[in-house]
Amino acid sequence: MKFATFTSCSGRLEATSSRNEMTALLARLLARAAPDEIDIVCYFTLGAIAPGYSGVNLGIGDRTAAAAIALATGTDPASVEAAARELGDYGDAAARLTGRPAEGLAGFFPAAGPLTVAAVHRGFMEIARASGPGSAEKKTETLAAMLAAATPPERRYLTRLATGEMRLGAGDMTVLDALAEAFLGSRGERSPLEHAYNISSDIGYVARTLQEGGLAAVKAIPVTLHRPVRPMLTQRVARLSEIPERIGSRVIAVEEKYDGERVQAHKDGDDVTLFSRRLTDVTHQYPDIVRSIRGCVTADTAILDGEAVAFDHETGTYRPFQTLMRRRRKHRVR
Repeated sequence: MKFATFTSCSGRLEATSSRNEMTALLARLLARAAPDEIDIVCYFTLGAIAPGYSGVNLGIGDRTAAAAIALATGTDPASVEAAARELGDYGDAAARLTGRPAEGLAGFFPAAGPLTVAAVHRGFMEIARASGPGSAEKKTETLAAMLAAATPPERRYLTRLATGEMRLGAGDMTVLDALAEAFLGSRGERSPLEHAYNISSDIGYVARTLQEGGLAAVKAIPVTLHRPVRPMLTQRVARLSEIPERIGSRVIAVEEKYDGERVQAHKDGDDVTLFSRRLTDVTHQYPDIVRSIRGCVTADTAILDGEAVAFDHETGTYRPFQTLMRRRRKHRVR
């Protein structure tokens, strides 16, 4: 699929507020996608490069985006930032600015002919893999080369993908509706797709499975170790009296709420992975939990869901939630 096809659909998605029209537009786009790119189209639509739990991080902020746009359009970062302030978006700034790109960019992203969805994805993965000395420059120059190979409308959405700000208004349920309409004939058939998404946390995987194997293959998607299950989150009510109505019973069980961080643990032998409520890999933050699971859980394979709570052994009291949050900013936590 040409990237221009994706960006054309993105422009129409951005221009409408109708959920039905969004679904119809996406259904037509997904029906055109090849098996090796339908997952990418789903990720891109949601402003992502890969499933959230994969840990793929481009590491591109506004400053890097401005520098890349400047290289690609023969301008300077200050002019890019001024255009972004005026337009309210770096993607719109990239689409407006034109000029001769800097010399030598083609070596960072060789492009023969029009950009394709697959080529753009490969470029972003190259950016995500860049690490160590000189990685910031490599990220900037690779993104600049991608932008230099793009048309103005393509630059808008390349930049937005790079910064994680797609602004299409389509969420994961809209994508699932579109998949149901494209491959099952009706968005009313979304339920099994949603279930598969809930237990796999990978909408691209669900899309590819549906396209290649049909509904039967989707229904056969299992819970898999190290691929987190999407958590069921609390639903709020305005009045206490609504609770019996919601659950269909006047018998209500209540438990104390711990002031901690929800953690989903996957164990396969000694290999333990921890995921947060948002399905981010937080294994490095809790080596003590990893050690405890290895030592206390006798099953070879297990998936556990619970709350990580800071506890003061000296006072016998729980510590506030913020105690855990400090670990996000620390390295080599013991």
